Amino acid sequence: EIARWRRRLGVDSGALRVELDETDWALLRLLQREGRMSNKRLAMNVGLSASACHARLRKLESGGVIEAYRAMLNWRLLGASFDAWAELSIVSGSSEAFAVFLAEAPAVRSAQRLAQPNAFLVHVVASSVDSWREFLGAAQRAGFTLEVARFNLALDCVKAPSLGPPRLRVVA
Repeated sequence: EIARWRRRLGVDSGALRVELDETDWALLRLLQREGRMSNKRLAMNVGLSASACHARLRKLESGGVIEAYRAMLNWRLLGASFDAWAELSIVSGSSEAFAVFLAEAPAVRSAQRLAQPNAFLVHVVASSVDSWREFLGAAQRAGFTLEVARFNLALDCVKAPSLGPPRLRVVA
């Protein structure tokens, strides 16, 4: 079973940073589908006692495999009709300082530093396009000159993020 999941994920067994057995993978799959599943139900599904299941979960958490438990919100129902992805380049200003700025920006749902120098992919969710203008103005007031390389409005979500282990290709 472990070998099958590693093949399915495209993970080279020698490249894993944390050694997981079949039961660990089963727990991760169950939690990805239903993060609020009780420890008792998790234990029953993987054939462990509740205390053994709890110990495994704590090991996965302390080892950094499970980073957090979160609720996935429907932003549209909460009034967010503006959902956009922007690839930004910093023309002037510090990349490190801009990363801090992004982490504190309320409309920014996520941000990734890209391989290009001083480039970021930013996901903005807000009530209107005015929030995007406010974000750009705040960045300028903070001393950043930005170039918007690409900008796309999301029409709808066809696959929710993180609903299963990613298909990894680990290169040594």
